[in-house]
Amino acid sequence: MSDESLSSRSRTMFGLVGAGVIAAAAIGVAIASTPSHAGSTYYNATFGTAGQGLDPGKSDVKVRGIAVGTVEHIKLDRNGRVTVRLRVDKGVRVPDTASATIEPVSVFGPKDLVLNPGAHEVSGPYLRDGGTVVRTSDPQDLSQTAWPAYNLTKAINPDEVATILHTLGAGLSGEGPAARRLIQNGATVVDATYQDRAYIRALLSDLNGLSGTLAAHGDNVTRFTGDFNTVSKVITEKPDKVDQLLAQATRLSDTVGTTMRGHGANLGRLIDDVGGIAATVHSENDKLPVLMDSLNGFFGLLSQIIRIPGPSGTTIAQAKEVLSLDLCQVFIDVCTTDPFQPKGKTATTPGGRP
Repeated sequence: MSDESLSSRSRTMFGLVGAGVIAAAAIGVAIASTPSHAGSTYYNATFGTAGQGLDPGKSDVKVRGIAVGTVEHIKLDRNGRVTVRLRVDKGVRVPDTASATIEPVSVFGPKDLVLNPGAHEVSGPYLRDGGTVVRTSDPQDLSQTAWPAYNLTKAINPDEVATILHTLGAGLSGEGPAARRLIQNGATVVDATYQDRAYIRALLSDLNGLSGTLAAHGDNVTRFTGDFNTVSKVITEKPDKVDQLLAQATRLSDTVGTTMRGHGANLGRLIDDVGGIAATVHSENDKLPVLMDSLNGFFGLLSQIIRIPGPSGTTIAQAKEVLSLDLCQVFIDVCTTDPFQPKGKTATTPGGRP
């Protein structure tokens, strides 16, 4: 059968049939190559920015590095934020404590959406289909990280940098020995610090203990600070009184200093005498308990002699004597003359000699 024997209507029918067969084959291949998402669940997550490289249908949704779905759709909402719709495979549940982060696969490569399940990963509750992942973190692109450094370098004037370097070089010109001594001294300090590291460690430990003590007494420190603030307020309000107090303290210190300078020898002799007495007492310290027991017994017996109690709370006898305030009469050995000798007469010995 030749083309001449076919009518134009027959050729049109054959063409349509062939085109239909080719279209059906193409549709079958497309359906066969498209993965099935039956049973998948869909969620939403909102970010401040999606960044470069987050592509619908290409970017994966991962949990602990394993792909469990894909990013289905990205749109800009009316608040200027980015809403990402993600699909999660059947059998994967997303807890309500999950957080979403957009992380780059490489420095300049695509990005994936990473889900961190959180505390309710095993126990739940879990988000329902169509729910929203509330906790999100915006991605950090390399361009955003480098932008502050770019602005900084853009603000720097190269001529000013050259002037600074030139001035620094001129200032350091001829100062090589001084710089060398500075480095050597710094090395010496570092070596000494290293050798005393045990003491430094002990000092830090003591400071740590001190900080713990201060922390335990925080209320006292607070009250002390409040009292000090009150005192400082009074001092600032009455500067004239403070000046008078300081002037009187200065005058007192001058008087004490003058007295100390004028009677230094006497004070020295007094200290020497006290030292001698202390040395004598120390040398006889083994006899002090016996002396104390003797004095205790003596005064106890003296109290019994002075006061003799009677029946029914009465007193049979009581001795009374006025104690003189003259130390020479109380302690006879203290004075060189007889305190009971009338004035104008000298004491005589038993043989009648003065």
